[in-house]
Amino acid sequence: MYNEFVIIAKLLISGMVGYLIGRERKKNDKPGGSRTFALVCLGSALTSLISLELIKIPLPQGVVINFTRMITYTIVSMGFLGSGIIVHNKGSIGGLTTAGSLFAIVPIGICIGLGYYFLGITTSVITYIVLELKNWIGEENG
Repeated sequence: MYNEFVIIAKLLISGMVGYLIGRERKKNDKPGGSRTFALVCLGSALTSLISLELIKIPLPQGVVINFTRMITYTIVSMGFLGSGIIVHNKGSIGGLTTAGSLFAIVPIGICIGLGYYFLGITTSVITYIVLELKNWIGEENG
């Protein structure tokens, strides 16, 4: 019972963290949004949870599997999603901050999925502050 509760807690925390960071993007009328960020963070946490479960499976002698590759490829695949958000229009480039935010949310979800709550939540708070700085100090470009 404890194991299932911990898994549910990790998934809920990662979804909420992603949702809150995505809200900032949505509030400022930027690409992406609450659901996108929540799903990316949730998927990243799920990938790390699956990796942790696969480690427990007994393998035949001589068979070696590197379970960290799932996490690695999750981060790599984020580059494809991020590149789809970046838009080049009439000499200006948009979506860089959202793409960077999505890239940051993947390791946050991985941290939470692996049980590094403090690291994941602290990084989430710092990410949110960095995104909000433009509103707080009135920065024009950023």
